[in-house]
Amino acid sequence: MNHDSIEVWGKYLFVFLAGLLVASVAAFLWRLAARPLGFVDAPGERRIHTLPVPTGGGIAIFAAFHAACAAIYFLPWLPFKGQLSLDWWEDFVAISSCVVLIGLVDDRLRLNPRTKFAGQVVVALVAYWQGLHVGNLFGVPLPWAVDIAVTVIWFLILMNAFNLIDGMDGLAAGLGVVAAAGLGLSLLFRHFPSDVLICLALAGACVGFLHHNFHPARVFMGDTGSMFLGTAIAAIALGTASKGTAMASIGVAILAVGVPILDAGLAVWRRSVRSYLRPDGSEAEPLWGLAKGDDEHLHHRLLRKGFSQKQVALVLYTFGAFLGGMGVLSSIKQEYALGTLLMAFLVGVYVVIRHLAWIELWDSGLAVLARVERRRPRGRAVVFYPVLDVVWMGISLAIALLLADDGLKEGSLKKEWMQAAPWVIGIPFLLLVASRSYSRVWSRARVSEYALTGGAALGGMLLSLCATVFFCEHPVRQCITVAFLYIGMAVPAIVGARAFFRVVQDGMAWRSRVTSGYKDARRILLIGAGPECQLFLKEASLQHTLAGRIRVVGILDEDPGLRGRWVYGYRVLGGLDQLESVLAMTRAEEICIVDLLEASQLDPITAAAKRRGLTVRQWKTALQTLETS
Repeated sequence: MNHDSIEVWGKYLFVFLAGLLVASVAAFLWRLAARPLGFVDAPGERRIHTLPVPTGGGIAIFAAFHAACAAIYFLPWLPFKGQLSLDWWEDFVAISSCVVLIGLVDDRLRLNPRTKFAGQVVVALVAYWQGLHVGNLFGVPLPWAVDIAVTVIWFLILMNAFNLIDGMDGLAAGLGVVAAAGLGLSLLFRHFPSDVLICLALAGACVGFLHHNFHPARVFMGDTGSMFLGTAIAAIALGTASKGTAMASIGVAILAVGVPILDAGLAVWRRSVRSYLRPDGSEAEPLWGLAKGDDEHLHHRLLRKGFSQKQVALVLYTFGAFLGGMGVLSSIKQEYALGTLLMAFLVGVYVVIRHLAWIELWDSGLAVLARVERRRPRGRAVVFYPVLDVVWMGISLAIALLLADDGLKEGSLKKEWMQAAPWVIGIPFLLLVASRSYSRVWSRARVSEYALTGGAALGGMLLSLCATVFFCEHPVRQCITVAFLYIGMAVPAIVGARAFFRVVQDGMAWRSRVTSGYKDARRILLIGAGPECQLFLKEASLQHTLAGRIRVVGILDEDPGLRGRWVYGYRVLGGLDQLESVLAMTRAEEICIVDLLEASQLDPITAAAKRRGLTVRQWKTALQTLETS
């Protein structure tokens, strides 16, 4: 290996080690200075740590990153191809210094959310002014006003994503390593080896700090470090985004910091629902209510599931590495980039819905149901559904015409639509009116009423097909194709719009176990799988405060044909003769009887509950006669 090759490869190692060593030494020195300066994070209600810990240690990451960058730009290395020039670094020194200053003040004095948010906006505007901006989307230049807005939003998202995820030892720093590695590999495969050094500098700084920050942490990075990490990754992504690769750089960055962005998205969703869509009908909180912290971030939920802090960190590192790897893969195989990103999106959606977002879904469902149950003017519903049906049928018709004939131009599409609309929209609409679809309360409708509405819409569309074939001079095959596409889009939308609230309602009853994410959710075992069980689950979803938050762990029923099968979304685990073993297996905290049982059946249940110290409740629905005399 010649001297040039040694220098090429040695440069990468040197920069990484420079960031690591400087961060490790700087973090140690900051630990000594933090307490006398008042940078101490005391234990609190939402805190995981139990002893005061020095905070503001992100200044060590800041110092180490820029020390490694100085080695990149000032040592006499052989020239490398890249887009992050000395000018970029000089601009970023000013930007990151502002961020660190805001972070230090916040870690020392605890700024209010408005002031901190205003400071973040100023930092993003400074970045735009110094040339770090999105510029274009998919190769199309953005108007300056839109460019400013998108750039500011980009910086705000990443700064606050790392800020919100920084709630556990080593988590933000480790995810910073994952994000820097993902960006670096992407740049390497896009043939910008010099820019990889910047990512290595950031990764090395995070690794050096992680030595002091991994559980049990001896120093916290605080807002100083979390906001700096978000700003650094945002600036690197924009700095490497040329006219043709802006979306590639931003897309890889989004996946590389997927875990912090996911956590921040869930936090905004959760807090928005609780602030603005309040189930109790109380007055909504202002925008700054979203800044109120809670203990339902991803790491809090994993901790409640029994993971240790180290295990939680490793799980989230792994998930972040997977998302970052998908971003890198899209850079390597650019011809498959769309498919790769789509696959990452689908996997991410599955993981979120299946494992992570049940608290948000539960709160959203409660808010939707509460809104439905409130009294509203009758006229609003009477107008809403007819307008929605006509608009959706019109859109479906236009799409069907386009799909059936790719050669349609704008003028001919308009002409075809105008000719067909009176028949294919008017006839179904009249049948929907005749079926009394617009006078029903759909949140309290029966299944047969949805079927009647769907049948009315379908019948009307088939009648309109006959009228179109009879009166219009179009090939029958083309008419059938258009009708097939039109029906396939319009009928499900018409029925689905009405069924939405019932789907939410049934989903809340079926998945009441989603409350397992709450600390106060009780594990209950239901006795009885008859119709009363369904009524109980429905009432529990609508009036969850009646018995507090619950998690149904299973059902027992005496019907042998139900054993091992699923009813109302829950598994029938056995009969009453298996009560003891089921209680041990499910770790139930309460028994709820939702069926009519004889006294001989109640005695074994109460005896088993007494031995285990469990509460037994009986839910009843009965018809009572009131005295009129």
